[in-house]
Amino acid sequence: MRVGIIEAGSTNTKCYIVEADIISEIFFRNINFKANYKTNGRILEADLSSLVLLIKSMPNDLDSIHIYGTSIFRELSHEIVERLKIYFMNEANAHFHVVTQAAENELTVLGSISCIDYSSNIGVMIGGGGSTEISICNNKKIIEQANTNFGVLDVLQEFPQLANDITDVSVESVKKFIVQRLSVPINKADILILTGGGFLIRYINARYPIISNTLYHCNEQQYMISRDANTEYDEKYYHNISYASLRKFTPDNPSWWDGTRAMCGFVNAVSEVLDVAYIIPTDLTMVQGIAFKIRNYEHID
Repeated sequence: MRVGIIEAGSTNTKCYIVEADIISEIFFRNINFKANYKTNGRILEADLSSLVLLIKSMPNDLDSIHIYGTSIFRELSHEIVERLKIYFMNEANAHFHVVTQAAENELTVLGSISCIDYSSNIGVMIGGGGSTEISICNNKKIIEQANTNFGVLDVLQEFPQLANDITDVSVESVKKFIVQRLSVPINKADILILTGGGFLIRYINARYPIISNTLYHCNEQQYMISRDANTEYDEKYYHNISYASLRKFTPDNPSWWDGTRAMCGFVNAVSEVLDVAYIIPTDLTMVQGIAFKIRNYEHID
């Protein structure tokens, strides 16, 4: 089977094809569902139309297409969700689902730790525009979760200068703002896996001093960076690296970079609270967990 999977979140919509053990990312686009919802009190028709156009640009030989709404979609009433299910089926022959925060956490963590052989505690952070999920795992099981409806867009509201080409905001002030509002686990961890936010785009193209992952082998987790090196380079990323120099790396979605300094703050905050030694940046999302469920014919909703 070839299945189309679309993650629709607060800002970035990601499209994949799942076929057997292969997951291919087709593209991601910026659709400001949350910002426009907060301004207008509803999901805009224009944003829905943009999503439909994305779906129609996917290959036409897919057996089925599934949209998984996260973040702002969780705030919609049952009646509106049911109307959206009909809308997407009629407009794009696509199945629409709203994924709870707990389910998104579990699916992403499932896809992150299933390939890992590591004996000590592992932290997994799912970064997003409107929410942040953190799990502590051991022996391929979640032992603690902490979920917060607070994400990159909330930080940008407090520090809009973070979206400037170069910012004079301090990393420490952003980290402090986040720590005061974020739910965090009690347990500590040795390492922190970063998922949900296309982290490798930033770490590779902004030239963070990442090295090969020597802690364990996993194809989707080939790099690591010490917490100290990450914090030190964040200072350079805030004050010396311009967004203008980075937008060329995402030509179809140049505004993606606007939230990355805010995301740095979350990585700083969570890695410090969990007292990790190493950070593992990845491009993993909940699609890996969804693919696992599809392969095992398990229900997702």
